Amino acid sequence: MKLIFATHNKNKVEELNLLVPKPISLLSLEDIHCFKEIEETGSTLEENAKIKADFVYHKYGLNCFSDDSGLEVEALDGAPGVYSARYAGPEKNNEANIEKIWRELRGIPNPKACFRSVVHEVPSRFSQYWRELRGIPNPKACFRSVFHEVPSRFSQYWRELRGI
Repeated sequence: MKLIFATHNKNKVEELNLLVPKPISLLSLEDIHCFKEIEETGSTLEENAKIKADFVYHKYGLNCFSDDSGLEVEALDGAPGVYSARYAGPEKNNEANIEKIWRELRGIPNPKACFRSVVHEVPSRFSQYWRELRGIPNPKACFRSVFHEVPSRFSQYWRELRGI
C-alpha cells in the first residue's frame, strides 16, 4: 500500500519508512511530482496539518497524512508555536528565530517549553482524526539545541505515529 506523507522533507519520509510495516510504502510530495510548496495559512498546528493533507487528497486522490509542529514556550503564551519556522521573519532562519526567543525571554528564569507536533490523516479512519505528540526538551538544553536536535530526534515521534 502506498501512503503519501505530505512533506518535501525526504529525511522524514526515509526515517518513517524504516519504522512502518513492510506492506506500507511512504512517498514524499516529490515522489508524486508535487513540487508546489503548500502554503500553511492556518493559525494552528492542527489547521496547517489539515491544509496539507487535504490539498494532496483533493488534488491527487491519494491517501495521505501530514504533520505540523512547533516549539511552544510557556512564558511566551505558547509562542512561537505555529510560527516557529518563521518566527523572526519569512526567511525561516533558525539562528534568527533562536535569537528572537532569547531576547523575549530575557529576565525570565527557567522558561518551560515543549515541542508539539500534530498529524492529520486523509481519508480519516475516524470522523476527525488528530494525533498530537508533545516532547519536552531537556531542561538543560538551550533553545539552540532544541531547534537543531528535535528534527533529528524524530525516531520516538515516528514510533508514536505507527498507530496511524
